[in-house]
Amino acid sequence: MQDTATSPHRERDAERLFLADRGLSAWQRLCPNDAWRDAVLLGLEEYLDTPEVREAIWELEGREAYPRAPLDGMRDRGLMTIFAPEEGGVGAARVTAYHQCALNASNARRNTSLAVTISVNSLALLAAYVAATPEQFERINARVQGGAFSSLLLSELSHGSNLLANRCRAERGTLDEAGEWIPVADDEPCTHYRLSGEKDLINGANEHDLLFPFLRTRNFDGSQDPAEIKPLEARADFSMFWLERTPEIAPLPRWKTLPAQGADISGLDFNGAVVSADRVLGREHGGMKVAQKTLILSRGGVASLAAGCLNGARDMAAAYAARRAIYGQPIHTLGAIADHLLRIEALDRLVSAISLRTAALMNAYGIAVSHYTAVAKVLASGLAEEGVTEGKKVLGARALLRDFPYARYMQDVVLYAVFDGTTHLMYQELSHRLAQEARREGRGAATEDTLERMRAVYAKPATPVYESLKEKHPRFLLPLERHLELLGGLPGEAPVAALSGVCRLLFACVRACDANGAWKAEQHLRLRAAELYATLEGLVAYAELADPPRRAALGVSPIAEARALDAPLASFTVSWIGRRVVAGVRELALDAGLPADWAAACAASLSEVEGQLAAGQVAVRQACREALVEA
Repeated sequence: MQDTATSPHRERDAERLFLADRGLSAWQRLCPNDAWRDAVLLGLEEYLDTPEVREAIWELEGREAYPRAPLDGMRDRGLMTIFAPEEGGVGAARVTAYHQCALNASNARRNTSLAVTISVNSLALLAAYVAATPEQFERINARVQGGAFSSLLLSELSHGSNLLANRCRAERGTLDEAGEWIPVADDEPCTHYRLSGEKDLINGANEHDLLFPFLRTRNFDGSQDPAEIKPLEARADFSMFWLERTPEIAPLPRWKTLPAQGADISGLDFNGAVVSADRVLGREHGGMKVAQKTLILSRGGVASLAAGCLNGARDMAAAYAARRAIYGQPIHTLGAIADHLLRIEALDRLVSAISLRTAALMNAYGIAVSHYTAVAKVLASGLAEEGVTEGKKVLGARALLRDFPYARYMQDVVLYAVFDGTTHLMYQELSHRLAQEARREGRGAATEDTLERMRAVYAKPATPVYESLKEKHPRFLLPLERHLELLGGLPGEAPVAALSGVCRLLFACVRACDANGAWKAEQHLRLRAAELYATLEGLVAYAELADPPRRAALGVSPIAEARALDAPLASFTVSWIGRRVVAGVRELALDAGLPADWAAACAASLSEVEGQLAAGQVAVRQACREALVEA
């Protein structure tokens, strides 16, 4: 515990919020395969839950110190085998999207600084998985097996997420007889690069030994206004590199952050370091493509971090409500508290299902699932924040005390919304896809068997990431309205059939906005519509993985440690969040200034759908509350 908790009464009260036996998380229970049961993953969980390690992590976080000793303990227990197979390919079956996301969720359930410090290895190594030659991969792999952590160097302080405006450079050249670097032209042979400039706001920039920087390799004139950059031309100005830390590369001071206070968020100055040309990953000037592929996949990893954070918050809120008594009974029997617990339980499973469906899609189709990783990243992050807030209302003042562990979830959960693409950027991307799908009006999708495609996704064994990325697939996209219609036709507890009607009305609203010019003129309408679109995709994930009969119909193994709550909660969650989408579509139609007769017809249809979603939910909500108390 922190030194400020000097009273024995305070220490005992805070200690009660640390859980000795966490049990299975929603992420583990809903996982469509046994990846989370891997012996290394379970061993790492056991290690982190030992009282002395837990206390050490808490103490380090209080000092905002990098968690070096716990990380070393995790390395000793096989951590690095989740990022690199051993010599001869031994353990390759552990380097999968499922295993890496399971590790993210497990770590974030316990401590965010630890989780993001480890997860950056998955992120940075994606660049090697995507673009390294066999020789490069072997050298990188050997360093990872030896315990080296990796760091992806994309951002620069002055430009943020605008990678095309980055100025950090790698100048082409050769070495003379004295070993001095001399520049060469673009059309001349290059044997070495001289690096200069600063990368900043980088996870692991001070502490990690393998560096994967995104650097400008031509057009070095820094006078250009970022607003005048032509993306199609500028994207060919960059290359991706892999480096090992050298004395010339100088670390920059760590930033003090509100979330993940023990993580090494810092920067570095390349300071004229010279590296050989074999440090380029992929082709020269092809770095933007490597960076884009890396970010497409990393977004699925962010969803698993958000899921793990909410898993931990849900654990603590439920345990506190069961132990805290008022008027002679635990507070989870009180109606208001029971409703907060019900909502955090629903959101916990929803975020875990979103993360898991995305892991399954990445495992099956690699970078072809960019639509779904964007959905997962933005939706899981936002819903996790909402879930942690529900838990805050259960704990009351204790959620605001830094000497109590729930405050960590509150400060850390906000991190995930800005990881690997901000919320606005994600919704902007999704709005393009939404417009395309709405304009199709069902053309070409009426006969597609989307259920069979998802059965194949869930049936695919966990595959090493670096192998799945070699497989070539066209972009994977399921027509949402069609898929909801087919899902609704399966046996199940959740009122999924009504969601196809919501989707149809959302698409109609988008077409009407397009016709009257509002879609092009008003970005806030596009982003709001994209949020509703993403939410429907999230409910698809819940129906596939958290609704027991539908899960079985898709050929997925039963939910681990099945509980009486599983079936009624599926009905509650889809109805609750589905009605939220209905309200959003109604608001969208009003804000878009659509003709009165069209808006009235849309409102009537929405009311009908809303009634379908609400039918029988009073009894379902009560059944869920009772099941939670019994659990």
